[in-house]
Amino acid sequence: MSVIAGASIEDVEEEIGRASDALEHVSGRRPLGFTAPYTYYRGLMDRQDLLSILHDHGIRYLRSFGRDCHDWQPRELNRQPFWCDAQGYPEMLELMIHGWMDCIWHQEMGWDNRAYMERVCDWLKRASAQDKVFSDCQHDWSNIQDDPSMEMTRAIVLRAQSLGMRILKGNQYYQECRDARRERNRLLSHLGSPVEF
Repeated sequence: MSVIAGASIEDVEEEIGRASDALEHVSGRRPLGFTAPYTYYRGLMDRQDLLSILHDHGIRYLRSFGRDCHDWQPRELNRQPFWCDAQGYPEMLELMIHGWMDCIWHQEMGWDNRAYMERVCDWLKRASAQDKVFSDCQHDWSNIQDDPSMEMTRAIVLRAQSLGMRILKGNQYYQECRDARRERNRLLSHLGSPVEF
């Protein structure tokens, strides 16, 4: 396993700003979500400096926690999305990545898409049985390279639907969680409990 040096804070600030500006120029909206390259054990939870940059650029949900305590994958289902309250960003949600990233699986196990699809479907079955969130990570370049017709992705989506799972975009899930939290806090405030967010 190799260690990849991170960029400077100044470079991160510039890259996040330029990427957010470009996405806004193309889509008319600034991005709400950010998936960290490679992901990390515990994500960006000990990097208030990076969280601050993301927050300042309007990022409200992350997928930065995608590795286990050995800094590898698969990431188990036992950890589920959580708010970044302890880091001082109570409106930011860590969505996590579960299972294997497609490119890491392929690097370790080979480029047999059927085996990868079956593994993801096994994770979906477990998540459904435990009523857990499952956050998948696939890359456009790996699909273009080995599944250009998106048959594998289609099969994964159909399997999730057959298990009764809801399939949401990151923005949708974030907004549902945010609205539920606000409603809970509104109810708690009427009871005299402290409001968190």
